[in-house]
Amino acid sequence: MVTSDNGCSANPSGAEALEQKGHYPSARFRGYKSDLWDGGHRVPFIVRWPAGVKAGSVSDQPVCLTDLMATCADVLGTTLPPTAGEDSVSFLPALKGDSIVSARKGVVHHSIAGRFAYREGKWKLLLTNGSGGWSREKCLLVPWHSSTIWRRIRQSKRISIAVIPRSLNDCCLSLNRMSDADAVPMGRNCRTMSG
Repeated sequence: MVTSDNGCSANPSGAEALEQKGHYPSARFRGYKSDLWDGGHRVPFIVRWPAGVKAGSVSDQPVCLTDLMATCADVLGTTLPPTAGEDSVSFLPALKGDSIVSARKGVVHHSIAGRFAYREGKWKLLLTNGSGGWSREKCLLVPWHSSTIWRRIRQSKRISIAVIPRSLNDCCLSLNRMSDADAVPMGRNCRTMSG
């Protein structure tokens, strides 16, 4: 297996200088290591296992490096103790071309500044302004007042409300209720982005 724990570290590697020369270490994704944006978390994951993985196969199922523990246990045919790798899910089925079976709906992301994001399918819920990390790029802030955002989504005609996973919707609405009561001010920064 060949992978990386994060995207390119922008500062030591001089990512901006690399990009000016035509090399984009984060590919088409925004952000770098430390960020919640996809350039900080989407990394290549390459497996060569002639006896277990079909050459040239590709999977678009989301996995997390915490899933290595359950996957290795699955490959070895052993069971993890109940207190080990509680949030680890075996992606062995994905390696074999099948769907991952899990009660886990999404993946939690964490930035260097202690900010969180939750990815489910093609959606990501960011619980911060900006990248949550070292990138200082300005981003569009969408006030997460349910009537405002839903009206904007409906008017855009580009997104069907039905495609937003219910768990993300429920999470945002819960944060809204708390932020409306000023219990959790960060709830006002709650928004979703796709891709």
